[in-house]
Parts: sequence; structure tokens; C-alpha cells
Amino acid sequence: MKKILIMAVAGISIFIVLVGVIFFVLSSFNTPEPEPVLEESRYSNTRSVASLLLEVREKELDSLKTIMKLRENEVFLRDTKIDSLNEVITGHTRMTTRLEQQIANLTRKLDENQNQEANLKDLAKTFETMKSNEIGPILNRVDDPTVIAIYRNMGSRSKKMIMTALSTERAAEITKQLVGFQAEG
Repeated sequence: MKKILIMAVAGISIFIVLVGVIFFVLSSFNTPEPEPVLEESRYSNTRSVASLLLEVREKELDSLKTIMKLRENEVFLRDTKIDSLNEVITGHTRMTTRLEQQIANLTRKLDENQNQEANLKDLAKTFETMKSNEIGPILNRVDDPTVIAIYRNMGSRSKKMIMTALSTERAAEITKQLVGFQAEG
């Protein structure tokens, strides 16, 4: 864009210099004393030069206006691009914030699950040290998923105590759930 501006200014400058040279050359010729009619033509030549200079100035002005409009368009395009990039950045920032929140929630849930699993293993170890008649009253007061979780965390020798501590019906129901059948009812 600078090259176009420099070329336009150089072209206009050369044109002005040439007009000045032509004017100087024409004025330096020895012309015979003009007649009154020639006096009018001299004024018309001066008017022609003035009108040429005026045209040159108008063309310069038009060129500058065109250059200014091009610059305004460039600024508008840059502003539009900046706005677009700002929107993209804002979107990425929001997404990053949401993902950080999800990570925090998942980390919290993982910690809770790990704590729950550790507690369940400790509870299963406690049940392994108890007798069948001591376990029965406790297991009769908890739900089936809890009984199954305790059962799965006990050693294989101690698992039979869980089943013998439960009533026959409940032991059958737990067995169905352990092998994957749905309870009818």
C-alpha cells in the first residue's frame, strides 16, 4: 500500500515538474509583441495552465481520498478480525473453566469413591473377624447392595459366613443378584 502511495505522489510530482518546465520553456521564447488579440490568448494560456494545475490538484485529492478509504477498510477488517479472535478467546476461556470444574467434580467423586472403597474393605475385614451369629443381626438391617459390596470385599473363606448369617430367602435373593438375575416381584 505504501508503494502505491509513493508511486502516486511521485507521478503527481513529476507531472507538476513537467508542467512547470513546459510553462518555463513557453514563457522564455521570444515572441513578437502580441497584438491585442494575442493578449487575450495569453490570458487563455494562463487560464489553461491554471486549469491544468487545478485538475492536478483535484486528481491528487481524489487519490488521497481513495487511499484514505483503503486505509479505513483495512482498519475495519483488522477490527473485525480482532473482535472475532476475542470471541474465540472468550469461548475457549469459558470451555476451559467448565472443564476445570468438571475435573474438580470428578476428582472429588473419585476421592469419595476411594474413601468409600477403603471403608468397605475395612468393614469387610471387621466382618471376617466376627462370628456368623454376630454378623446376622447387622446384615438383616442393611440393604442388598451393601450386603453384596461387603461380600465381594471379604476373603473367600469368610464369604460363607455372610450367606449363613442371612435368612434362607435373603441369601437366595443375594445369590441371584450376585449372578446377575433380577429379583421377581
